[in-house]
Amino acid sequence: MSAEPSLSERIRTLRELADAFLDEKASELSLTTPGVPLQVLRNLLTNRAYGCQCLAVLKVLNNTEGRPVSTCD
Repeated sequence: MSAEPSLSERIRTLRELADAFLDEKASELSLTTPGVPLQVLRNLLTNRAYGCQCLAVLKVLNNTEGRPVSTCD
């Protein structure tokens, strides 16, 4: 029987998923904002969430669902 991943491993995995999600959203935004570098678009997503990747993902998801999010609760 394999052991459950440690908390730090699960956090790393979630960060990787958040990074991939934000990269995908930045790529989608780049289609409607020609000339704006991809990294600038990605930074805009995370800066709106005070640099927190998890909050940035929640904000994007909730924005598409029409629900506001302001904290990581």
